[in-house]
Amino acid sequence: MKEINQTYKSRLIKVINVFMILFIILFFMLPQTSFGHSRIPQEKRLVKVGYYLHEGYQELDEKGVYSGYGYDYLKEISQFAGWNCEFIVAPFSECIKMLENGEVDIVGGVDKEALKSNKLIYSHLSNWNSQTQLYTKTADTELNFDDFARFDGISVGILESDYQEIYLDQYCDSNKIKFNKKYYKSLEEMEQALDKGEVQAIFTSVETNKKYEKVIGRMDQHPLFYGVNKDNPQLLEELNKSMQNMKNSNPSYDMQIQNKYFIKGHVAPPAFTVDELNYIKKKGTVKVSYDQGWQPIEYYDEETGEVKGVTKDLFDLLSKYTGLQFEFVRADNLSQALNDVKTGKSDMISLVSHDYGISEKRGLYTSSICINASLVGVVAKDRTFDQIRQIAMPKNYYLDILENYDVKEYDTVEQCFEAVNSGMADATIANAYAANYYLANPKFVNLIRQDLIGYSEDLSLGVSKDEDIELLNILNKGLHCISDMELSNIILSNYVIYEQPKFRKLYYSNPGFFLGSVLFIVTAAIGVLIYIIMLKNKINCTNLKMIEFLNVEKSRVENSLRSEAERDSLTGLFNRRKIESELKEFLLKISVDNQLCLQNKSSTNNDVHSLMILDLDGFKMVNDRYGHPEGDTLLKRIAKELELVAGEENLVGRLGGDEFVFLFKNITGISEVAHLTKKIHKVIKEIAKENEKWSTISVSVGVTLFGYETFSFKELYQRADQALYRAKKLGKDRVIFYEDL
Repeated sequence: MKEINQTYKSRLIKVINVFMILFIILFFMLPQTSFGHSRIPQEKRLVKVGYYLHEGYQELDEKGVYSGYGYDYLKEISQFAGWNCEFIVAPFSECIKMLENGEVDIVGGVDKEALKSNKLIYSHLSNWNSQTQLYTKTADTELNFDDFARFDGISVGILESDYQEIYLDQYCDSNKIKFNKKYYKSLEEMEQALDKGEVQAIFTSVETNKKYEKVIGRMDQHPLFYGVNKDNPQLLEELNKSMQNMKNSNPSYDMQIQNKYFIKGHVAPPAFTVDELNYIKKKGTVKVSYDQGWQPIEYYDEETGEVKGVTKDLFDLLSKYTGLQFEFVRADNLSQALNDVKTGKSDMISLVSHDYGISEKRGLYTSSICINASLVGVVAKDRTFDQIRQIAMPKNYYLDILENYDVKEYDTVEQCFEAVNSGMADATIANAYAANYYLANPKFVNLIRQDLIGYSEDLSLGVSKDEDIELLNILNKGLHCISDMELSNIILSNYVIYEQPKFRKLYYSNPGFFLGSVLFIVTAAIGVLIYIIMLKNKINCTNLKMIEFLNVEKSRVENSLRSEAERDSLTGLFNRRKIESELKEFLLKISVDNQLCLQNKSSTNNDVHSLMILDLDGFKMVNDRYGHPEGDTLLKRIAKELELVAGEENLVGRLGGDEFVFLFKNITGISEVAHLTKKIHKVIKEIAKENEKWSTISVSVGVTLFGYETFSFKELYQRADQALYRAKKLGKDRVIFYEDL
């Protein structure tokens, strides 16, 4: 018995030992986890990025903060790939050398077709497009867009390191011209050569050029890729996989960051050919037919006697960018507007469906798409659009979706809605802007909209084929200058919902209840009227005071909000944002004016303008000795006098601290500028005498002049700021012109 027990115990111990060994093995094989602790993360790969600076694409501010389209794109990739990116800032050519030598791992925005490096491999997908162009000075009237007869033999500046020069060679070959190429080490040297007349044009990319706005030649866009050293195929595989994952998870990501970094307020004027400039000068005014009853797209306002709507604002922008004037020809409906173009009463029609086949039959050229809007079906509340076969539509209104329905024609959009409302038609189709407008009318309270998923309406300008083709080209170039932001603002500003008093809406929805309610209200009103008359004098007096108070308060709040947006809170002068906005608009205006004016050989534009930056000398001493309240009092006193110096036609603002800025328009020349600066110095000296605490102050002034050649706000500011810096360095209390540096 003892032997049996001993055997049993021995076997039990062996089984337990086996289970213990298996448990230990499983313990070490399974991931180590514990409550309150997460798994140790895998170490991320360090990727060195060659980072060259391009405005909007790859930027680095004075605080060391990276930003830009290319930066965001690469950071998004790094999330998918599990990278830690180290950015090494260098010029483009140096980045490529470091990449070829293995000193960095990746460089973005590389044109592989132009670079032709046998040491690099590239991403499968492109992340950006680049375009190179030929630029010249705005004042150059001899050279205009694609005027190849004048291009042959001219001198063109090119950067020594510009590997995209092959596109210029292709441009010359395709147009059978030759350029006298001159090479420069930097963009600044090349720009100086153009300013001095050493070359007639320069060749550079759209992203690089920030100074010249007159384009005379444009090369095709070329895709840009990420470049990787060919000895690092594993990194390229991770890159390609991550980019594909990005596209799959968010196909519109590149568009989102493009809108973030490349929707700018400043828009360069279009590049017109000689024929187009002559057409603008000769034509002057273009007659445009429009449908007077297509709210809020376009309509005639009976109260003001004016054309209103999206169309009107769109043509106002086209006039600004092209120099053409537009005269609107009022038509009762779309059919009449089309007939006006056919009979020659007008040169074009405002908006038509973007369909080349239909436009061909109507004798129209079709412009680029101006507006895109979703289509909606409008039916009675007790119906669905899926049940519909017959719809009401305006005559000659084309949509490809109409091929699926029996169409009953009416003259106007509103008549179509009335037909559906009365049961004469089953439904109608309209773009979302028009549908929302009419459905807000209380008489259509029994109608509803149903979105037609996947269907939208593209609208374009329609130009008569009897008109010169230059008009279509000019309009397309003008449309290209209108940014998405400007177009959105036009649509939003016209998105005014048609609304009538609520009692009319109640009447249309429930007439019986409405009439009973009115009867009750009238009866009650008669009883209350007696009481009201007894208290009339007292109530009137109180009401008048309350109305007066509310009007004053409303005016105060409105003025305060407007002032906060545009004015410096201390001095009341324009702030930096307002000055920059006004100057950009002024620069765009004179650029377009100069381009048109200079085509007339007999006229000369001698307008000169000046930007001045003022900095108070000794202001810090006033603050340090007597405190900031005293400094604020001084700034407000100076601002008051500077506003008088500027007058009504010019601009004066406070940049911040003790810095002020002037924009003087249409001055006679340097003599008038000198007179103005003397006047400013005299004003400051007189203020210094008013208070012993202010006796230490004087003023240093930096001045820059500009006229035919227009610049960006940033460049003009830098020129004036350099002159101011020189004035400070030479001992303060003086005026320095940038042109004398």
